[in-house]
Amino acid sequence: MPFPIKIVFGLAWLSSVAVVFQLWIDYDHDPGRAGDTLPLWPIDSRLKLDERYGTLVVFLHPFCPCSQKGMRKIERIIADRTNRPTCYFLFSDLNDNTVVETDSDNWRRARSLSREGTLTDFDAVEATRFGAKTSGFLAFYDAAGRLRFRGGITSERGGEQSNAFERLLSEAIAGSDFPLVSTPVYGCPLVERKSP
Repeated sequence: MPFPIKIVFGLAWLSSVAVVFQLWIDYDHDPGRAGDTLPLWPIDSRLKLDERYGTLVVFLHPFCPCSQKGMRKIERIIADRTNRPTCYFLFSDLNDNTVVETDSDNWRRARSLSREGTLTDFDAVEATRFGAKTSGFLAFYDAAGRLRFRGGITSERGGEQSNAFERLLSEAIAGSDFPLVSTPVYGCPLVERKSP
């Protein structure tokens, strides 16, 4: 192969690598969707508001690898906290009403974090109620039932480094007069509807 053709192929290969790398970076930093979250605790929820320390509701896809880092952050935030809020972890049912997801790493980790237990959110009823569309979405309501935090606590998909989002959630849990904070959520879609 003549020398100039090698250069052309080499440059084409480098360009392809650069494009793929940029797409990967864009994906890691492209937040998922979120819906509207009620400013006050939804009274029609099957979950119970903790009127002493507030309630943290976490929505997860059973197999989302991005959400594992977020759960580690939640563990650090609530560990050894005297004013520990009630924590609910709700898993999407993947639209087929199976219980296979209870065997996932995400389910096992959530079960170890929650005194209140983990729940399957059949037909995304609670996710719709709380405005969750992406795995890793959290909603924290204070003891009076006011929304104080909504969104995610990782700064990218699978990001484990400390960031302002987790500090804001920790401060929201600690302070009753904390203003509402909304952050982006990085994770898999909670429900992937199958085509009929």
